[in-house]
Amino acid sequence: MTRGLRAWVVVCVCGLLGVRTHAFDPDEDHGSPCGRTISRRIEHDGLQREYFEYLPAAVCNKNTPVPVIFGLHCFGCPPTFFQKYGALADAFNFILVTPVGVGRSWNAVHCCGEALERKLDDVGFVHAVLRDVEHKHAPLVSDAVFAVGWSNGGYLATLLAMQPGTPFKGIAPISGYQYDGFSHLAHTMPIFLHHSRDDDFVRYTGCCTDPTKPECCCKISEKSPEECVDARTAFNEWAAFVNQCDKPENAPTSHTEHAQVAECYTARGCTAESAICIYDGYHHFQAGFPEEMDREIAHFFMNEACRLAGGYWDRRLMVCGPRGYKAMHDRAPPPPINRLLPGMRLKNVTAIRRPHYISRFRDRDRTSVAGANT
Repeated sequence: MTRGLRAWVVVCVCGLLGVRTHAFDPDEDHGSPCGRTISRRIEHDGLQREYFEYLPAAVCNKNTPVPVIFGLHCFGCPPTFFQKYGALADAFNFILVTPVGVGRSWNAVHCCGEALERKLDDVGFVHAVLRDVEHKHAPLVSDAVFAVGWSNGGYLATLLAMQPGTPFKGIAPISGYQYDGFSHLAHTMPIFLHHSRDDDFVRYTGCCTDPTKPECCCKISEKSPEECVDARTAFNEWAAFVNQCDKPENAPTSHTEHAQVAECYTARGCTAESAICIYDGYHHFQAGFPEEMDREIAHFFMNEACRLAGGYWDRRLMVCGPRGYKAMHDRAPPPPINRLLPGMRLKNVTAIRRPHYISRFRDRDRTSVAGANT
């Protein structure tokens, strides 16, 4: 694929996103594909499969490669769910691809539904979708390909990242992740994991066959290992084994006493970015994701795509600068406090290194952040 400043392909895995929707076109082709959602169909393993793509008009007008992000829906979610990421595609300039699972499900080892029962090759299907996108839009597609998935989609996003020779360059699993099998991976893989402690569908403590542990939904426990692996442990093992981090455990980058809590941790000394955000009060995110979580995931992917292109991602200006840009940026005055999650406050956070892809909290209560060194 074309190199340079690479295209951003975003694969969205199921989640409830608070961004605007885009016009839906059920037909495969009539006119330019730019600025609207298009339905595509391909044959894979003897089945007619469907996916949707959204190319921002600005991407088409520039005719330069951009990242691709895949959005992978949850078990039972509408197949068009992640098309709501179209607003982010417009803002960040990436191609949005949302594949459709058979029976609104994916075969992702532990989860779920018809696709798992029929042992469908959904990994191969997603790869086939990517090849079709590359064929149709070759000048626009870079090799910076990412996946965000929710629940069943999170399981699939993690599984895609674990494949030898995978084309994916980073993942953001939400409320769903693989429990084992990544200690032997021969490649690194950036990860930005999200989970809520009170999730009673895909439990934060993990899903397993241990009868003494609470069950997960959708028969996930029956297909899982005997021993439960909680989200934090899975993240630490990914950081240590896959990304060779020196210190998988670390102090939170931010925390609050607010009822809706997000503690975001980043590992140090890694060969690839490794971060996790842990929430309270969001359950399985059925009521929606925190307002800024989607943007932080986009920043995470864009930062990695820019790094692959040999540049530096300026999240304030939302541009990928050339080599040497970071040094000039660091000499500039510090930017004002940005927001991460609306309504949340910093508390007792001093001298904690903040990864550049995680925003700071909105300063609604300035007294709570006075003097804080973030």
